[in-house]
Amino acid sequence: GAGDAVTDGAGLAGDAAAVLRSLGDTETPLRLQVLSALCNLGLDLLFVLGLHTGVARAAAATLISQWLLSALIFRRLSAMDGRFALRLTGPGLSRRELGGILGVGVPAGLQAFFMSVSSLLIQTSINSFGPAAMAGMTVFAKLEGVVYLPSFAYGIALTGFVGQNLGAGKPDRIREAVRRSLRVMAAVIFPLSGLLVLAAPWLLRLFTGEAAVLLNAREAVTFILPFYGIYSLNQVYLGALKGLGNTIWPMICTLLCYSAFRVLWCRLLIPLFPTMRVVYLSYDVSFVLMLALLLPVLSRRLRSLAGPDGR
Repeated sequence: GAGDAVTDGAGLAGDAAAVLRSLGDTETPLRLQVLSALCNLGLDLLFVLGLHTGVARAAAATLISQWLLSALIFRRLSAMDGRFALRLTGPGLSRRELGGILGVGVPAGLQAFFMSVSSLLIQTSINSFGPAAMAGMTVFAKLEGVVYLPSFAYGIALTGFVGQNLGAGKPDRIREAVRRSLRVMAAVIFPLSGLLVLAAPWLLRLFTGEAAVLLNAREAVTFILPFYGIYSLNQVYLGALKGLGNTIWPMICTLLCYSAFRVLWCRLLIPLFPTMRVVYLSYDVSFVLMLALLLPVLSRRLRSLAGPDGR
């Protein structure tokens, strides 16, 4: 269906963009993503407002913009120099190379899958509290994105940087990158989260005027956003570990903390304490648990990069 075609286009664009980022080109995927978004917006306005074609054509606008993005990124890959240029013909991957790619890619894919499944299961708990709670979490997500997206994107960027320096045999740069990344997260995400909490009464009114929805959204902000500084630290640790080639442990941590723990927490505690605060606290505690699992593993891995003299 159309949804599958959109997903396929987005998947191809994502894979191609990952290749460019791994080669140090982070600007081209960004520029093309902005162009695709503008194309999507323009076609939405044309189809829905100009031609009055309805929701079906809005989906077509998304499909066209995603496939345009894929085409442009693949064109960029094909135009690179001979060492990296995309060719439709040529020698295939050896079993060892393919196994290495799958060893990194499959756990990363499962990590995203576990997050999606847990979100669906937790949504059922949220739905049990009624429309106001559901809408409140939707409004909360608008503010959450302000701290979630930069943290998530930083972790992805760090993965590429760490992987490049691991291949170049520069462990000192890896350790320094992790230290600086933690300082950046502490300096940016922690205060930004606090600022959003303070400004929430005014910011949330930009999205809704319903008192019950505002109450739920503000409560979600108050309980969850102060812990997003810890989430940002987790993204640094996850990004660094994946860049060092360890994708299994991040997958396991995501399954345990962000998936199994949150679902079990809600299923066990909501019957005893029927309040949305149980849902909010599931996020906070899972952030802390994730940090406790990631920190010692990354610390040992970074120490193992040191030479015999400990440097």
